[in-house]
Amino acid sequence: MRLEMTEMLMALEAEFGIEIDDEANDIRTVGDLHDYIMTRLELRPAERFCLSDEAFGKLRQALAEQLDVREADIVAGAKMEDLVPRKGRRAHWRAVSKRLGWRLPELCRPPYLKVLQWMLCSPLLICWTALFLATAFILFVYSEVPLIARCFHVLAVLWLYVTGPWLCYRFTLFLVKPWANRFPSDCETFAGVVHAVTRLNRRFIARQDESTARGAPERCGSPPTFFTLRAALMDRLGLAKHRVQLDTKMSDLIPRKNRRPLWRELGEALDWRLPRLRRPTSLVLSVGLLWLICGAVTFGILAPFVQSQGFGTKWAVAGCVAAYALLTWPYYYLASRLTTPLAVCFPSGCATVGKAVMNLLFLNRDKIVPKGQRTSEEKVWWRMKEIIVERLDVKPHEVTRDARFFEDLGAS
Repeated sequence: MRLEMTEMLMALEAEFGIEIDDEANDIRTVGDLHDYIMTRLELRPAERFCLSDEAFGKLRQALAEQLDVREADIVAGAKMEDLVPRKGRRAHWRAVSKRLGWRLPELCRPPYLKVLQWMLCSPLLICWTALFLATAFILFVYSEVPLIARCFHVLAVLWLYVTGPWLCYRFTLFLVKPWANRFPSDCETFAGVVHAVTRLNRRFIARQDESTARGAPERCGSPPTFFTLRAALMDRLGLAKHRVQLDTKMSDLIPRKNRRPLWRELGEALDWRLPRLRRPTSLVLSVGLLWLICGAVTFGILAPFVQSQGFGTKWAVAGCVAAYALLTWPYYYLASRLTTPLAVCFPSGCATVGKAVMNLLFLNRDKIVPKGQRTSEEKVWWRMKEIIVERLDVKPHEVTRDARFFEDLGAS
C-alpha cells in the first residue's frame, strides 16, 4: 500500500504540474489534500521561467565574484574540482551560500576519512557494549544487588546503550567534518551543482517578488501574504522594513521573551490561523528522562512493597508495570499543561519569513487568495478523486472530504 500511496502522489504531481514537498506530511484527509493542491496551484506564477537557468546565472555570478574568475570560464561542463580550489574550499562554499541565501549541496568526506571515522567509532562502540554487558552481568547474576538498581539498569543503562551508537557516530562525524572538502558524485560538474541547487532551493528561486517579477502581472498568493505579514510585524514590533526579508529568521524578529503573547497578538491582528509554537527539544528530552527516573523509582518502591504482602516476584513486576502504564497518560497531560508557557520555539515550517509565508498561505488560503483568482475547485476535486480511486483501489463513494487516508482508505 505504501507503493500505491507514492504512485498516487506522483500521479497528482504529473496531473496538476505541481511539486508535493515535505509540508504534505501533515495531510490526513482527502479534504486536506485538496486544499493543499489548490494552494500549490495558486502559487504557480503567471509566466513560468526555467528555474535551472535562474540558478545557473546567479550561481555563476556568485562563484565568479567569490573566486575572482571570469564568468565565461564557468560553463556547464566545468569540473568543480578545477573550479574551486581544494584549499579553502569549505570557506568559499560557505561564502557563496551566504551570498545567495541558498542551501548548497553538502561537501563530502574523502574515502580515507570515512575509514578513519569508522576506525574511531568502532573502539567506542566496543567499549560501550562491553560496559553494558559487564553492568548487566553484575546486576542480574548476583542476587544481592537491590531491585531498584536493576530497575535503574533496565530504564537508564539500556536507554544509554541504544543512543550510544548514534552519539559515537555524531561525535566522530564532528571530528572529521572540517576535512570534508569533496563534491558529491552528482555535483562533479557545474551543471550537476546547478541541478542540485535548483532541487534544494526551488521555492526561493521560483518566488516572484518585486525584484524577480520581470514585469509579469503578479497573481501569486505568496507576495500579498508576505507584504501583509511584513506590515503586521513592522506595526507590532516596530521593525524597519529592510529587516523583514524572506530569508530572515523568525527567531531574530520576535524576541524569545514575550514571544507567546506577541505571536497571539499577531494572529489576532491578521485574523489568521498561526502555527503553534513548540517546546524546546531539550525540554522534551528532560521531561522524558524524568519519566524514566520516575518509573525506576516506582519499581523500586512498589516492588518490595508488593513482595512484602506475600505476592511473588512475577506479581510484583506485573503490578509495577501496570502502575507505570496507568500513570503515563496523567503524567503526559500534566507535563503538557505545565510546559505550555515554555513553548516558545518556531516549528521547522516557520523557521524563516519565507517558510512562514508558505505555511500561513496553506493554513489561511480562504482568507488570503481572492475567490476570483482561484482555479476551478470542482474540476480539481473530481480529477483528484479519480486518481485516488484508481491508485488506492477504493470505491468513489468512499472518497469524501472527511475520509482519512490511513484509517478510512487503507493507506499506510
